Amino acid sequence: MLSLWDADFYFKVDDDVALNLEALSDYLTARRMKKNLYLGCMKSGQVLTDSKWKWYEPEHWRFGDALGPQGINYMRHATGQAYGLSRPVAQYIARNAHILHRYANEDVSVGAWMLGLEVELVHDLLLCCSSAAQCREQTTPEKRCLVFSEVTCAGICQAETRLEPIWKSCLEKPYEAVTLATFDQTETSTA
Repeated sequence: MLSLWDADFYFKVDDDVALNLEALSDYLTARRMKKNLYLGCMKSGQVLTDSKWKWYEPEHWRFGDALGPQGINYMRHATGQAYGLSRPVAQYIARNAHILHRYANEDVSVGAWMLGLEVELVHDLLLCCSSAAQCREQTTPEKRCLVFSEVTCAGICQAETRLEPIWKSCLEKPYEAVTLATFDQTETSTA
């Protein structure tokens, strides 16, 4: 991909995610001078050691021993819905791909690769909006949702039909009053 596109940042984005490209462009422009960035919503969740789970990790033993009932945790890494790398970091991965270990989940793999590098982890909640409340809180450019994940869908519904009203209400016109029946139903049903 790096040989096809010359960019300052490279992002991986799932197909059930909506982007505010204008706001994301402004956000990245402000960070262009920083060289080694890994951007996203950072998390450290439990390693799934049971093969019946969707995100089962066959090589769970590499993450150490369980120290209690919570099991083994992953190292801090960006959630898989959307994350980005600055050009130098992406170039490093491209040059060394042949010797980088790949885990069952690509977001864990990228997080593992970052561990030994002098990379700044940028944890920003604007890169992982997923609720009506977050949309309503968009009152200034500094609070604009850059990435919106339709987390209730998770591949079991038609994300594109659910994302369209979210895009129109949350990302296309972020400072207008937000009333989203889709959100309100989702938030009520998952509460």
